[in-house]
Amino acid sequence: MLNLDLELLDRVLLSVRGLRCARVRLAEGGTLVLFLGTVSSDDASLTEWRLWIDCAWRYQCGVADAVASLDDGHAILAEIRSLEGALLRSCERDSLGRDLVLRFDKKMELKVFAHSTLDEAWEWRKADGYRVGLGPGLRLFEKVEARD
Repeated sequence: MLNLDLELLDRVLLSVRGLRCARVRLAEGGTLVLFLGTVSSDDASLTEWRLWIDCAWRYQCGVADAVASLDDGHAILAEIRSLEGALLRSCERDSLGRDLVLRFDKKMELKVFAHSTLDEAWEWRKADGYRVGLGPGLRLFEKVEARD
């Protein structure tokens, strides 16, 4: 992995710091989606940034584990919705840029574990189509797709 890739990821992680979690969604197949920042005036379902998480994750509030990616969907939604309205204080990556730790106010923390080399692990998305993520082979990617 090139240092440029990690620098790109660091810029994205810095740009999402200070945003509020507007909404949380658990998509079909278990994908967790965080909607961060201001809601779009064009489409109320979009925000400045969205984080799509397809890999394993664990959500903690305080010192106890609240829920994790393998828990029941109803239990996940009951707990993870506490992120709605929370301020993202920091977003950090491991030394290889694979695993992420998102720390919110009120001692809430979401840890993302990229464990598979077959599929996309996670992806940061902007409404304008810009994407940065960790894809197959645990490689960072940057791309632009059609606007959401």
